[in-house]
Amino acid sequence: MNLQAKSFSRIRLLFALIFALAGGVGSGPAAASTHEIPATSLAAELLSESVPSAAAPADDFSIRDFTVEWQGAPLNGVQFSLGAQSLEWVRVSDVLVLPRARLVLRATDFEVGQVTHAGFTQPFLTAPPRVDFPGKKILNAAVPIALISGEANPIEFQLKRGTSISRGKLLIRYKPQGMGTRARATRVFLDSSCSSFRAQLQVNLLNPQAALVTSPAPTAAATPTWAYLGCRLTHTQGSSYRTSSLETYLFWDGVGEKILLNGMELSSIRSSLWTLRLRSSREPVLLRSIETTPVVSAEELKLTYIIPEQVKYGSLGVGVGPYTYVLEAPGTSVHTVAPILTLYASYFLTETSRIVAFDETVAHSVFYTDLGIYLHSESVRAFDQRIRVSLMLGAHTVGFKANNQINFKFSAPQGFEILLKDAFQKGYNFTVGSFLYPSISGSSYYNFWTRWGTGGYFGEVNYISLQDTLGGLRVYSRSFGISAGFPLIKFF
Repeated sequence: MNLQAKSFSRIRLLFALIFALAGGVGSGPAAASTHEIPATSLAAELLSESVPSAAAPADDFSIRDFTVEWQGAPLNGVQFSLGAQSLEWVRVSDVLVLPRARLVLRATDFEVGQVTHAGFTQPFLTAPPRVDFPGKKILNAAVPIALISGEANPIEFQLKRGTSISRGKLLIRYKPQGMGTRARATRVFLDSSCSSFRAQLQVNLLNPQAALVTSPAPTAAATPTWAYLGCRLTHTQGSSYRTSSLETYLFWDGVGEKILLNGMELSSIRSSLWTLRLRSSREPVLLRSIETTPVVSAEELKLTYIIPEQVKYGSLGVGVGPYTYVLEAPGTSVHTVAPILTLYASYFLTETSRIVAFDETVAHSVFYTDLGIYLHSESVRAFDQRIRVSLMLGAHTVGFKANNQINFKFSAPQGFEILLKDAFQKGYNFTVGSFLYPSISGSSYYNFWTRWGTGGYFGEVNYISLQDTLGGLRVYSRSFGISAGFPLIKFF
């Protein structure tokens, strides 16, 4: 069997292995990962995270933006405060980032007590005696709490003195510091999961004059609000083609548990959380808070987004640009600058895995081509899911002209890719990646690239080097350059 036949035989074997592995990734093309809403409450999931790693949606958030207030009459002998450095942000249900903190309570002249929040109860502990409370027993508690406003997220406690049991209830309020004299307006934040769909939330004050805050601190009638939007795309097979839906998760703190959706009342499914499943449309979605008093102005959030009506799992793109090109082989020596054309193909198997292929060809009389196919599988999400690390398993074959004939070399360099979402601009990603085959028996292959752009349009810097032997003589190729990429077609 000659060299070329052996190479093609190895390629067929490798590709069969890749597709066999791909067949075990999902039950069908682009099998979707499931997504769950907290079964009980957002607060329960928010407090269950042991190592929070989410970033605050804005740098100016602080613990002083949140207060704890009595619901009903205060209970004598009970004091409380939020821990000064206890504000943390936690990713909830993959697409929301919400705050939590630590509430410290002190109860004087009670025997025992307990505090309950988000389904968990903590007993009060006996504190050391204090000279400012002579002869009185002091109890304390320190409990994690979800910083979600409203009556659906209470902090309840009961304290016993003799045969008498006193009960109290506290509520969280969002009251940002230094609000000053300005119109009450919702602060809106969009999760990075919404960037690919060009989602936007625009705030409209329907009666700005009614919402002016004239006192040094916000009053109850002018309580500000804040909102956070998370997104997820799902697919459904229609009668003639596959369609898309945008799942949106709107956390809107401080507006109660009912809003208006395009003028019709809609209740929250969890405390301050509304979920929508939207079809492809250019028509905006209008979400409006409900006026509770004549003084308080209602606010409207105008949601716009772009998703495809028809979904296809396969795509083909192209990149082209100038490269320095070196090829040294028996009977061949080329050192020049030449255009390189690269084709990129991709087919999704699941949300996090796909088959990818590329073919890079030098437009030169002494040509060089590099064809590869890989299983691209996302393995790690880190830094609040903005960094995605993927591994690539597969192989490639290189073709080049030497000794007046076309020669092929087969190898199996394995690769990785690291993607940073929303890099320098919303909706744009920065990627670094590599295929590596370290020097073994005189053969090596290195392919490094950096890429910045959207899913379809991007700029790329690429370096490729190959070292091998042909008939016992050295073969060396190197290319380095930049290219611009854009989509061609989508299929299947």
